Amino acid sequence: MAKKVQEYASAQQQTADIHTLVLKIEEVCNQACIELEQELKNIKKTSI
Repeated sequence: MAKKVQEYASAQQQTADIHTLVLKIEEVCNQACIELEQELKNIKKTSI
């Protein structure tokens, strides 16, 4: 997705799609952070 954003921005094409792709990237990153935080909590619990 990030590569498409870069390609679209460089070519100045499909600029309407850039916003949608950036929102999807943000959503994926936020979900990854949530999952990483949960995994860190699990690791801390097992190492105590």
